[in-house]
Amino acid sequence: MMVSDEARLLFVHVQKTGGQSIEHVLRAHLPDARNVLEVRGGKHATYADTLQHHPHWADYWSFGFVRNP
Repeated sequence: MMVSDEARLLFVHVQKTGGQSIEHVLRAHLPDARNVLEVRGGKHATYADTLQHHPHWADYWSFGFVRNP
C-alpha cells in the first residue's frame, strides 16, 4: 500500500502484478509518496485493513492492478 497525501492517492499493491513499477513511478512524480507499513500486511495490506487504521483515506482516489493469468 502506498499513499500520497498531497495528491490524495492510495495505491493498493497486489502481489505479482507489477506493483514495484507503479511504486517507482509514484515516487518519481509524487515526492510525498510513502509505503504504509504499520498496517497488517505491510506493503501488501488490504484496502479494508488500511481503512480500519486510517479511515480518513477513504476519500482518497484509490487504485490497484490485477492480472489475468
